[in-house]
Amino acid sequence: MIRIIGLFRKQGFKGNYLSFQHVVDEVATYFVVMGDENNGNQGLFKANLLTVF
Repeated sequence: MIRIIGLFRKQGFKGNYLSFQHVVDEVATYFVVMGDENNGNQGLFKANLLTVF
């Protein structure tokens, strides 16, 4: 989870990480639900740790 948070922090995201779920068919892929700290909006993101550069 720390690598996922680091990935989003690198992109400038400073919200709340609400949940993480591993994608069963993919080795290093996760669905991440995040909330914006300013307005409370939530979003679902897919993060693959193998394609981070």
